[in-house]
Amino acid sequence: MWHRSGFWRIVLPDQWADEQTGQWLPDVTDWDRWTGLNTNVVRGEYPPGNAQRPTWWPACGELPSVGASVHVALADLTEPPVETVGLVWGCEWAGDYQQATVRVGDDQWTTARREMLNPAGLRMSTETKG
Repeated sequence: MWHRSGFWRIVLPDQWADEQTGQWLPDVTDWDRWTGLNTNVVRGEYPPGNAQRPTWWPACGELPSVGASVHVALADLTEPPVETVGLVWGCEWAGDYQQATVRVGDDQWTTARREMLNPAGLRMSTETKG
């Protein structure tokens, strides 16, 4: 979520629903100031139900400037759609984990290999830049 004041944060669907009903409201510590340093994250999430492993993979990060290009390519050569809001970008894909190569402006990075993930496969961040 982007705020015109230059702050942004990751908001999951259940969290957004709680905010919309007034059950929870973010405070100042829930927001990150945009730095322009191309901060990115990919993480695994468990869908509702009895899934034994993450099957939903949201990715997001900062844009270095308005209009900067963003491209995400998965190991199976699919390219999930990328949305931008303010100075942040986001995309998602479903299924088993696979490496993703993300290019934001002139910077490119690839997510960790499956065997490098923590046992739960959650909250992995960028592994390589180049």
